[in-house]
Amino acid sequence: FSSVMFPCLHPTLRYRCALAKENIEPYQPVVSIPFECMVCVPNCLREPGDAIGVILKEMWLALVVGGDGLLALCISREVKKGESSPFHPYLHFLEETAEPGTISKWSENERRELQDTTIARRAEERNVTELRMHSRIVSTIKKYAQEHHTDSYVEACKALDSIPAQLFVWSYHIIQARAFGRRLPWTSLVPLADCFNHANLPVRYALDTVGDGSVGGAKGCTTDPGENAGTFTLFPSGKNSYKQGCEIFNSYGRRTNAHLLLDYGFAMMNNEWETVNVRVSLTKGETPAEIAAYELRRAALRSLGYNSVRTVKLQRGFFVEDGLLLFRVANVDPAERENGLQYDTLDLLNPLDKNVEIRALSGMMSLIREIGEGEWITSIEDDREELASLAEDGEGVERKRAAMGYRLTRKLIVSEVLRKLERAYSVLTGGGELDDV
Repeated sequence: FSSVMFPCLHPTLRYRCALAKENIEPYQPVVSIPFECMVCVPNCLREPGDAIGVILKEMWLALVVGGDGLLALCISREVKKGESSPFHPYLHFLEETAEPGTISKWSENERRELQDTTIARRAEERNVTELRMHSRIVSTIKKYAQEHHTDSYVEACKALDSIPAQLFVWSYHIIQARAFGRRLPWTSLVPLADCFNHANLPVRYALDTVGDGSVGGAKGCTTDPGENAGTFTLFPSGKNSYKQGCEIFNSYGRRTNAHLLLDYGFAMMNNEWETVNVRVSLTKGETPAEIAAYELRRAALRSLGYNSVRTVKLQRGFFVEDGLLLFRVANVDPAERENGLQYDTLDLLNPLDKNVEIRALSGMMSLIREIGEGEWITSIEDDREELASLAEDGEGVERKRAAMGYRLTRKLIVSEVLRKLERAYSVLTGGGELDDV
């Protein structure tokens, strides 16, 4: 990685980052990391060492345990080994400098700044879920050891019990925040490559493969590839490139701010992938006529591949056609149709007539205006002023900035979508043409 300078401070914003020592063109490797340096299950269990290592490797190869839970346990074992672990320098660096920033670690007051009880509840539930995962995987391993490794059962239990649950949770958070996996046979921590900050830029990574498409001759994600299985490379793709002295980024994927907060502890202001979810549903009613109309409407939605209950994702730059469809269906009045409710003759994907569309727009606007009710206790203007007045650094400032970026971006999305709906409503009620919207 001769083209990378890390760690260093951003020249103007003063946060830790990686900078380009030279111009880096699209598809030019930024870093090249040998496979044996990657922290993954096959590397952690290549030389099992003790009884629990032998059992874990056997269970992994037999598909009894796997996934991020097993990797978290393997990382915990490597941390416990201390300097005897081949991964000690890297893991020690993570322990000292890379505490996972997930909002599940935030205080109740800090999460209250998000002005979103749903994500706050998800963060709290995650703490419970992770401890249950630890308990479940430990119980599974102990049961397997008792049934298949009677002689070493006691030793294996002692080794498992020596790994604190909180160390397992820390390891699991590290995996969620830093690991590469989608294009690899094994989820892996990759030293240096996983230290780059996130940006919504085209970035790709790859692990060298042999002629048969396998990694280092290994076929299947539970086969030990042996040593020297290849080299991991990370590189800008598409039209992305880095000029000398500019920050080098990784892309964590198309992540909403909720995902970024739960796994990484930060949010991006004006994140292009951010969405605000709103639940839309048909009302069944109580009278026979209402119930009959509901069944016809539900059948019409099914014919288009829609359910009668739907989560609509509001996003900047997009009109809410998805949600309007349900309101169109709900607002076709049998009294206004010569032949009653004949949905199979209607083009529900497009505006039907002014009366139906006006009612649909009105219903959708009413629903959207309820978003944040009782939670958004500050306005967009209030948030902008407070965000601008935040100090550059200090205790709790980064978390405060993340929380404000999260809630402000959501409010801006709702505001923009509502403006579009209001404009469409104004055109229709003012006698304009639908094509004007």
